[in-house]
Amino acid sequence: ACVMFVPAMFSGMAFPLAISLIVHEVKQSGQQTGKMTAANLAGGIAGSGVAGFVMLPFGGLQWTLYFVTGVGLLLGLVTWLCLEPKVSRGMRLVWCIAAISLWVGIPAYQKTELPRDFLETEGRLIDFREGFNANVAVIQKGSVQHLEINRMWQGQNLRNHQVFAGHIPILLHQAAGGLPKRVLAIGLGTGQTAGSFLKHDIERLDCLEIEDGLVQLVRKHFDGAWLDDPRVKMIVEDGRNYVTHTTERYDIISIEVGQIFRPRISSFYTAEFYEQLRPRLREGGLVCQFLPIEFFGPQEFRTLVATFYHEFPQCWLWYNTSELLMIGADEPKKFDARRLGELVQEVRLKHDFEYAYWGGPAQYLSNTESLIAGCLCGPDQVGQLAKGGDIYRDDRPYLEYLPVKEQTDAPILVQMIAEQLSPLAPLFDNAGEEELAKAQVMRRENLQEIVARVFVARAQLLEAAGDLQGAAEGYQASLEVLPSYPRANFALGRFLDTQGDSSLATRFY
Repeated sequence: ACVMFVPAMFSGMAFPLAISLIVHEVKQSGQQTGKMTAANLAGGIAGSGVAGFVMLPFGGLQWTLYFVTGVGLLLGLVTWLCLEPKVSRGMRLVWCIAAISLWVGIPAYQKTELPRDFLETEGRLIDFREGFNANVAVIQKGSVQHLEINRMWQGQNLRNHQVFAGHIPILLHQAAGGLPKRVLAIGLGTGQTAGSFLKHDIERLDCLEIEDGLVQLVRKHFDGAWLDDPRVKMIVEDGRNYVTHTTERYDIISIEVGQIFRPRISSFYTAEFYEQLRPRLREGGLVCQFLPIEFFGPQEFRTLVATFYHEFPQCWLWYNTSELLMIGADEPKKFDARRLGELVQEVRLKHDFEYAYWGGPAQYLSNTESLIAGCLCGPDQVGQLAKGGDIYRDDRPYLEYLPVKEQTDAPILVQMIAEQLSPLAPLFDNAGEEELAKAQVMRRENLQEIVARVFVARAQLLEAAGDLQGAAEGYQASLEVLPSYPRANFALGRFLDTQGDSSLATRFY
């Protein structure tokens, strides 16, 4: 009410006041009101067009705001000076100077910069772009640079799990006897997923991104050298539009589009979209899509899985931190574990796969057992997870309007997945019994890591709020879920250290 009442009131007064300025005789009121209505309509159309297609794209939000409010003020003052006979010219001039002083003084005093002040919340703003659909920013937090879209995290300049959203589907394609050559990546992020495809022997990578400003930031602040690879075709276009109208076909289609509650993102999880993907796959092709479970409740999770399974009944659910991967095919597949192990030992891949999601070298993905431990559910078990889920369609995009949960339901979803874990032996050929046994243990630990991470995050929030007892219990709960979890051990050690218990802290360090 405080912010909007005054402008809403004056906005409502403006049109009848404008009419009163030009209507001097009652018999002219209809004609003059009609003229003013026509002028108002024409101005509304012209203003919307100029602001949306010229001022915002080329001047940005800050200068557009200055221009629009400045023009509005100027028109109001000129109108008042010329058409108000009841107030002396000197008094009108005084009030005009006062109004102009306020218009100049408020932004000068507040020093507000849009959208910079909106984007710079935590950390230091390094760079940003005002896009047509969102504001994209690079934020420095400590020694790490993070990419954010409208303040929502999209990636960082350190290698992370996003790399494997590219590696895993292309390795599985090869381990099933395929030779993937053409890849479509929908969503750029920091480029880690798209760039990882180029470390394989492919002929072409088409990368789709709707925000041209994001492409510029990736080139400037992240590892964007891969964008100059001759195999890359960067397409600034909406992913749904491209998939709908292109005639190209691909061996791998990767969808990495971020938080589902961002505008239009949920349209990449609908049955209609998946139906459009099938004709875009070459024979033996795979679709890979992020499934960030921290944002969903049990019913939303079942709905998304059921929708994917409805179009791709040959599919697998794969661990990739809490951003699980749904991988679908148009035909049954079985993967060669020995071939997977050989592929990750290749020189061009070895560095990337000397990486653990949460542990040390024993969990490096360069170990075959660690790699196949990522397979959580095969087609039959995904079908069980999908039971009870609706089919999500374009004409009812309710996921786009889900509120962000104060507490994630990820532990509940992990339990649902844990009850449907697939036996690994039927899914992988040439896997030794010892490898399978280790992979079974690692797979359960991977799921426990998702839960333990949630407990650590909650404990850190409680500690920041001053609830030390609740924080201590949260850290302990994390270690009860996964005693070997380094993040929880370190967090509890640091917490105890700040409380003066250095001897006990050392144990967890």
